Amino acid sequence: MHESSNYEILFAAGSILVATDADQGSQRFFIGHDSAICALDLAKDGSWVATAQEDNAAYVKVWDFESARPIGTILYPFTAISCLSFSHNKKLLCVTGTDSHKREIITIWNIENISLGKKPELVAKQVSEFNILSCKFSPLEADKLVSCGRENIRFWRIKGDHLAGGAVVLNHHARETVFTVLEYEFATENPTTALQNDTSKRVFIGSREGLLFQVNYYTRELEGVFKIHDKAICSIAVSAGFCVTGSEDQYLRVWPLDFTEYFLEAKHEGIVISLGISQDSLRVACGISSGGLGILDLSSQSYKTIMRSHTQKILQIINHHPTGNLITLSEDLTIRIWDPKKLEQVYEFTYSKEDPCLAITAHPTESFFAAGFRSGILRIFDIDK
Repeated sequence: MHESSNYEILFAAGSILVATDADQGSQRFFIGHDSAICALDLAKDGSWVATAQEDNAAYVKVWDFESARPIGTILYPFTAISCLSFSHNKKLLCVTGTDSHKREIITIWNIENISLGKKPELVAKQVSEFNILSCKFSPLEADKLVSCGRENIRFWRIKGDHLAGGAVVLNHHARETVFTVLEYEFATENPTTALQNDTSKRVFIGSREGLLFQVNYYTRELEGVFKIHDKAICSIAVSAGFCVTGSEDQYLRVWPLDFTEYFLEAKHEGIVISLGISQDSLRVACGISSGGLGILDLSSQSYKTIMRSHTQKILQIINHHPTGNLITLSEDLTIRIWDPKKLEQVYEFTYSKEDPCLAITAHPTESFFAAGFRSGILRIFDIDK
């Protein structure tokens, strides 16, 4: 979530990056990729955004947030990119992915002068023997990172043109454990102040089993393990005094930092795959696997869905002239009605996988539309009712 005069939420829609004003509903578009965006990161000061695209022609673009214009591109022989992370001083960008030999590779790029037209420079590269699902720069030290993946949590330090790594000792916890996502306790604090005061010193790592692991940043020791969800933890966001987690069990939960008992929980229609906390710590943006995007207002404990979307290929779009709405048919087993003026979903109809819908058509003057199914059934839907 980006915060200036208004709250804006960044999300990828295919090959386009969208910034949506959470209060007004207006949108801005970052157009430049030619394949689906698979990873993104926002610089700590909110001025730059990095995005990566999928496919064999994988590459990274760096954007100026205010103008929505690309200011540089990083080309490297990745076949897939999994993680992007800005250093807290915005001088370095970490790009993690796999090459044509399916090797996990971490690359560090100098992007300090990218806005002045200078090409990014490869500072360090490391082939990792360990699986990496999440990798983030330290908010305190620009030459250190933490990563996690299957059976490993590792600390990295830039040393010359490579990265020196050290593993957290997990003992029996490492066996068959997949560490899915990580976040620092001090992600929203002033790095210099936090380092001087030694007030923030934990890294939180989620696992596929619903366990949260607490690791000391300085000693790299495992300090605690908490069972906080029934299924995999897919997203973590930390602010001063609380932690928000999202899970495959479809729950979002807000916790104190001792994880004794959650303050608040909200059940969603899908997996909570991404989270972001506003700078004032009053709002939490939530991305859902079912195509929804919402905001949890912590002060009022209210939830607002600001966007819904199809999750698979759209097969047909028709204009319903009597209402001015659009009707879409998708492979995600839904037919949806949209209000193009309000940029909102009005209604959603579902159909069975065993009898897929093949075509839809709208009545020219009445609030009806018809849908034809593979079984030969024709159904008429009354939009008003």
